[in-house]
Amino acid sequence: MNSGRHLIKICGIGNSRDLESAAGADMVGVVIDVPASPRNRTWEEASALFEKARGRFVSVAVLLDPPAAAIERAVASGAALVQVHGRVPTDLSAALRSRVVPSLGLPREGEVRVGQPAFSLPDMEGFPFVHLDVAREGSLGGKGEPLDRGTAHILVEDHPEVRFLLSGGLTPENVVGAIREICPAGVDVSSGVESSPGVKSSHKVAQFIRAVRSWEERHPHA
Repeated sequence: MNSGRHLIKICGIGNSRDLESAAGADMVGVVIDVPASPRNRTWEEASALFEKARGRFVSVAVLLDPPAAAIERAVASGAALVQVHGRVPTDLSAALRSRVVPSLGLPREGEVRVGQPAFSLPDMEGFPFVHLDVAREGSLGGKGEPLDRGTAHILVEDHPEVRFLLSGGLTPENVVGAIREICPAGVDVSSGVESSPGVKSSHKVAQFIRAVRSWEERHPHA
């Protein structure tokens, strides 16, 4: 259960206009060096965005199967946190591990069957957050696919010591329902606030943030 305020992360930030539209959110994510993603940015572009976000948002670099050196580079480029999809390097120092947000791939909505073994949480000690998204081998999230809420709810309920960031098919229309059902520490949206892949809609971003904050005002202890 949270204290009434949920972190909001707008992911797939690509330019200054996207940063401006994220006003009211807590975190912004920039996808770096993932050519297959329509939200991909170079290291130089990401560094410039992190500089513009400084003092306004917690900047998050989003990487796919990075070596430890890439995580170090992301921090040196201005990222406060590094969201890792795929394999998390095992040779991270404790200081670097404290910057990493591993993305845990969960089943898609409708994939869980009666009698299927419960999803187990790997060792997450030392990580500030754990990101929940739909499992996609060799790629990032951002596909707008809803994850299985039952699995996510059980994870959050069984591990109160872990701060979960919920992703996977969130939109301005369904984010409040997801918060009520799963009770994460925060929510993360990308494709759900876009007009086309990789193009953020300032209107949808504002709707998403307003939906969460308005619900929090009405339910300050939820």
